[in-house]
Amino acid sequence: MRTFFIDHRGNSDGLSRSCSSTSRLSFVLAVALAVSSVSADAGRYELIEEDNPRENYQFADIDGVCAAYQENLKRFEDLPYGMACERQLDSRLGFTRPVWQRLDPMKYPELVQDIFRHLGWHKIESPEDRRPWMERLKDKVERNRLTMEITRADANRDGLPDNVVRIWDDMPWRQCDPKKRLAGEIGDRKAIVVADPNLIKIVDYFAGSAFDNVFLYKDRLYSDTFYGNTPTLRMKQGRDATLYIVRFTRHGAISGECKFHYQESNFEKQK
Repeated sequence: MRTFFIDHRGNSDGLSRSCSSTSRLSFVLAVALAVSSVSADAGRYELIEEDNPRENYQFADIDGVCAAYQENLKRFEDLPYGMACERQLDSRLGFTRPVWQRLDPMKYPELVQDIFRHLGWHKIESPEDRRPWMERLKDKVERNRLTMEITRADANRDGLPDNVVRIWDDMPWRQCDPKKRLAGEIGDRKAIVVADPNLIKIVDYFAGSAFDNVFLYKDRLYSDTFYGNTPTLRMKQGRDATLYIVRFTRHGAISGECKFHYQESNFEKQK
């Protein structure tokens, strides 16, 4: 430890250096305490490795995706609300995002209609709207209420790249709010489908608003699926949310790989 003093000639240089060093040390300690405070208050994900037949949950970790994703969550654990709206991915752990290209739904009306028919979306359209399909589709597109994107990836694990199309309703007035999402708000309609080479009809489909963040791990397609809990479920289950890792399989099925329970320690303060 360095000792500072005032010499017999009244030289205070050592003291000034001491004060300067002390100030810097105090600043560093303050920053460290602030960081540790944030870390202490941040939420935590816990990987659940025990099977639970009552919830139809069986732990699996094909390709090691669950262990890698657990490490990924730890690297972003200081972000608030458990990244409820969108999870971050660390590419150094082997995670990548598909490259999506925008499609004009008006150029693929048959495919869009096939998607609506397979997913039952046509049943929740306005029943009194008797206009032809093309008119209704044009209206949705002009009002920016429909988004389509495409990427090439092996979705059904047959070793061949597929036309993977994702489609969802755009609702600008319902932007994702992480606090509401954590409180169990259900997202808008979304779907992932595999289309034929000519983008006319569906080959496979994977439906559900749960497909938040499609990603690749070891060149295989996965999605992380976030479910926030309502206040009743939060009290009953003792957790704020559940995050599932799912993989795509053939013929419209998905397979759960693993799940994480999430506890936001300061959720009540942030609401």
